[in-house]
Amino acid sequence: MRITSPLLIPCLMLAALLHASQTRAQTSAPAAASDAASASNTIPDFYRAGAVRVAEGRMVIQGTLLSGRTVDEALLALAAHPEVSQLWLIDIPGGTHGPERRFSAHLGSLDVFAAGVCFSACAMAALSGRSLTLVPTPGKTPTVLALHGTFDPVTGSWAPDGLRMVDILHARLPAIDKAVIIEALSFRQPNAAGLFIFADASTPLAGGHLVNLCARAPTDCRALPIDSLTTLGIRRSDMDLPAPAVPRPQKATP
Repeated sequence: MRITSPLLIPCLMLAALLHASQTRAQTSAPAAASDAASASNTIPDFYRAGAVRVAEGRMVIQGTLLSGRTVDEALLALAAHPEVSQLWLIDIPGGTHGPERRFSAHLGSLDVFAAGVCFSACAMAALSGRSLTLVPTPGKTPTVLALHGTFDPVTGSWAPDGLRMVDILHARLPAIDKAVIIEALSFRQPNAAGLFIFADASTPLAGGHLVNLCARAPTDCRALPIDSLTTLGIRRSDMDLPAPAVPRPQKATP
């Protein structure tokens, strides 16, 4: 499925570049560049059936985008399961900001856990909960919140909601100067640029730092003086991820 939204393309470019860097030993530089270019043209479906599940007081959204249909399903599930107190966001490479805003408005009473990639709309949702915990994923793409640039070089202006994001992020992450947040969100899109918050500074992509401001991830980055996630009001936990969903049995076809 082809998606032309400029808000989604940077998310997938970021994911491709992070994945390419994580497997640098097995992937040549030209191949990594090819992966990133391919990701900008081949983007996952807006909606993946079964990506939202509820069990044992936890809602898990995994391996999809925070698009309209995904958010609709999640909100219906929250209404049907008032016992839910945790939201898990696992490998969410982005979404669209209209649905994200609707979703985030309902997350103030939930403890949010993010694992794997959580970019753009996912990061905004993750930061909207009662608390946020980053859960490392050893051996996989590192757990990282990423907020990409929102400046549109075609129109010469910020994308819709860009200024809103500055105010929300500054209120939620007061340890990061507002000028830095503005810089992060002022990078042009599509581009692998923005603010990156890692669960584990020891991963190669983090380069020994928890928070990086990147003009081009993962190579053109500068570290911010944040030495603990607690400074940002974010927790870190090595707890196990929720068990994968059990595939539904397929009906036999005649």
